[in-house]
Amino acid sequence: MRPVGAGSPAPQFPGDVIVEMRGVRASRPRPPDGRRPVLDLPLFQVQRGERVAVLGPSGCGKTTLLHVVAGLLGVDTGSVRVAGCELSGLTEAARDRFRASAIGVVFQSFNLLPTLTAEENVLLPLRLCGHRDSARARHLLKRVGLTQEARAPSSHLSAGQQQRVAVARAVVHEPMLVVADEPTGNLDRASARAVTDLLLEVCEEAGASLLLVTHDRDLAARLDRTVMMADINRVGGSGAGENAS
Repeated sequence: MRPVGAGSPAPQFPGDVIVEMRGVRASRPRPPDGRRPVLDLPLFQVQRGERVAVLGPSGCGKTTLLHVVAGLLGVDTGSVRVAGCELSGLTEAARDRFRASAIGVVFQSFNLLPTLTAEENVLLPLRLCGHRDSARARHLLKRVGLTQEARAPSSHLSAGQQQRVAVARAVVHEPMLVVADEPTGNLDRASARAVTDLLLEVCEEAGASLLLVTHDRDLAARLDRTVMMADINRVGGSGAGENAS
């Protein structure tokens, strides 16, 4: 599937590397009139099909790393290549189109639209590209155990159910890369394990690489590789600031 929006760059695999960040620096506004550094990454890579966990304390830049890889944030300097596309050279609108075609995102706070049903939320990435494959959405909701809840507004679902909807939405367009920000952070232990199992399984089924940030070392141990944010980011936790995460 992997629909590509009109005018979006064509995804392609540069050998075995799906993510490559070189000399990346990113900052955020520091009121009233300055900026604070958040990322300073000499080199960071994720291989095709690899499942990578990023660990580190709050404020060390983990979420910013994911948002840069997903094209949700731009960088001050450096190269960000995802599936062969140089994101740092794209406009915000072009990054949005590329993300819709090649990247799935699982947010910590789910980011579901509360007035839409579970099925409608899952369909959103496809509709952004002009596709309406309801059968694909229904299949994924069945896969995540939510067939009976497909027509329910997402606001009526439990936290665990909402996270499963978010996982289904992240892979509905068969992305090459899934990024997940603390996907089990708001869940109890049983729900967290179920969501982790689901995320690993659907990424494997879709052939997608996975880049996941977490505080949970047990979850990280289930992935192929664990990266400590302090080992790749020169800024460090204290320099990133409390809200950099």
